[in-house]
Amino acid sequence: MRPGYHGVALRLKADADGGPKWQQMFPMGKFHRPDFPNGSITVDAKYCTTMVANWMKRGKPELPIDYFHRGASDVPVPNSEKVAAGVISQLEARADGLWALTSWTDAARAKILANEL
Repeated sequence: MRPGYHGVALRLKADADGGPKWQQMFPMGKFHRPDFPNGSITVDAKYCTTMVANWMKRGKPELPIDYFHRGASDVPVPNSEKVAAGVISQLEARADGLWALTSWTDAARAKILANEL
């Protein structure tokens, strides 16, 4: 288990076959972190459906998954460390939160299977 961006432990899924897997990105609930607007964020049905709608408006692009949010331009790390771990190809708002269909690079899949990521 690893702490997710929203402060909840997430279990990444991957199989040795490399096929895409559904991952829960945001479970429903209220989460507190000092870097959230006003110190908290509430993930509810509206939040999840809005995220999916915004993604669809952009043409459903594949979304890169980077290691530990290192791909963000405001993160002071060398470009050599801003590498992709995988991609999100679909998003779904479900009754229990926001889910994403993910595919991992060989390197990231190995780390997930070894419980290192």
